Amino acid sequence: MKNKTKWIIFTVIPVAVVLLLAAGTLLLYSGRSSHRLRICIFSGNPWGTSASVGDHVYTDLISQFEMQQGKYTIEVSVYPVGDYSELLAQDILKGIEADVFMILPGDFAVLASVGILADLKPLIKESSFDLSVFYDNALKAGQYRNNQYALPLELNPALMLMNLSILESFGLFPPDLSWNWADFSYYIQNVTTIGNDIPCYYGISNWTWFDAVYSNQQTLFSESGDQALCTEEGVVEATRYYQEICSLYEGVMVPDFDSGEVLFSPCTYASYKTNAYFEDKLSNPRDFKWTATTIPRGPRGNNAGELKVLLMGISSRSRNKQGAWEFLQFVSAGSGSSRKILLESQGLPANRNGLAEYMGTSSGEGFDARLLETIINGSVVTPRFKKHTSALEFLSDTILNEQIHLETDISDYLKNLNDAIDIFLKE
Repeated sequence: MKNKTKWIIFTVIPVAVVLLLAAGTLLLYSGRSSHRLRICIFSGNPWGTSASVGDHVYTDLISQFEMQQGKYTIEVSVYPVGDYSELLAQDILKGIEADVFMILPGDFAVLASVGILADLKPLIKESSFDLSVFYDNALKAGQYRNNQYALPLELNPALMLMNLSILESFGLFPPDLSWNWADFSYYIQNVTTIGNDIPCYYGISNWTWFDAVYSNQQTLFSESGDQALCTEEGVVEATRYYQEICSLYEGVMVPDFDSGEVLFSPCTYASYKTNAYFEDKLSNPRDFKWTATTIPRGPRGNNAGELKVLLMGISSRSRNKQGAWEFLQFVSAGSGSSRKILLESQGLPANRNGLAEYMGTSSGEGFDARLLETIINGSVVTPRFKKHTSALEFLSDTILNEQIHLETDISDYLKNLNDAIDIFLKE
């Protein structure tokens, strides 16, 4: 079949050309038929790792969909991931956004709150689409005020990098997969050796207050986003534990994991997969042995942290919602799509059947598929609301600027923090 797909790669072009293209595309948009389907994706890596492993995954899936359907004239806009949010916003303001488009984790709440995303419930009901194919917490990431505005494509759970060479040198065995904060402290305290006349080793690097909170299965905001939850007992526990760990390194510049001097460092699955990929391709450039394991759990938590989710949604102004819905089902829930995401992308498929096929086997990077599913199910999906991203930045800046010292009264500290963020949320 003749390929009808029109690929539009957006780069930096003169303003005059942008205006001409916008005007022409607006006319095209207003007059397009139900057989024209516009899809917007990004090129590059959405998970913040340095490599672009799996860049081709979604372009390949679009081509497969077109070949299977044969009834749509497909136009694909491909934006660089670093500019994606801004360029998508410009399209929306001009009224020329695609029928169906990818949604980066930090953009969903704003897009849903301004009404640009179609509520998928009617389409789900009409097609009898089974949402149980998705992990529950992945599906939750596409919900806003009890409506389903997007479906999940990829998942990126939290893991913990571990330096096996340091463990061996101290005569320690790797922790159990169900390890907890007490175990975490044991390893850190036994390994930390800081001095002028001895080799320096550090138990942990780049571990944040948010990591502690999520490992205790806590969120920091209500579902509606109208109040902070920093004074909840689980958050208080996590903050006290974070204070305890930070006190070991107060005034000390801790190096990154790549230095070979750090035992543990939090990472994401995508980061781990990228590192494993390049270790294999570059003949192990690190001079120490390493792997990844689960997150140590707090007393209320699981062996997991925050789950980041790549979403895709349909424009509420689309004139081809049926075609957009067919593609969205294909790319998010199709067995072939899930397999391709698992094997060739940096994330994990949100379709639980994508991992089910590999139960009892390795996913290719040393992780058993059953373990990955356990981590996904135990992960935290943070509430999504319009000011979510800016509220997290507010909290992060406050924590960094007002460092938690050993003598800090945690209850008073969190009450003041909670009051400040509540004022911010109501502004």
